[in-house]
Amino acid sequence: MTSLSSRLPRLCVLLLALLAGACSMTRGEPDPVWAEGTVTAVNRDVLFNMTFLALKGREFPRGTEVDPNALTIESGWKLQLAPFRGQGKRKKAVLAFERLEQDQWQVKVRVKVMSNMSVVNQLDPSYAEWEWSDDDESEARVLLQYLRSSLAQ
Repeated sequence: MTSLSSRLPRLCVLLLALLAGACSMTRGEPDPVWAEGTVTAVNRDVLFNMTFLALKGREFPRGTEVDPNALTIESGWKLQLAPFRGQGKRKKAVLAFERLEQDQWQVKVRVKVMSNMSVVNQLDPSYAEWEWSDDDESEARVLLQYLRSSLAQ
């Protein structure tokens, strides 16, 4: 008969393995879903300024990840809290541009989504437990159309 002290190391290893398995079950960032289109803008500055206005119009906060050389813009997180687990969301817009011709630009828009899985204080973002959800393709299309409309001549 083995004593508890001799089985304790095996129990600790088993417990650690179970905890590691539980941690790996959380969902990682999903594959991106992009809305794509073309817009007309005389230069990059006009394109970026109108993009910032479109983001503001769709209530995305201004982000700090703006790279004029790579032609990318990433907004801040837009919070949409709800009183029930899994219904509160935060969304972030990602836009990538490519110059096609003198004033024609290819635009790709992605809206990343995370859901609040907290079971307590769902309306307080400091208690939020964010987990990845599928991208919001319809919001990406709306943002793309908003930008197109802003740049229409």
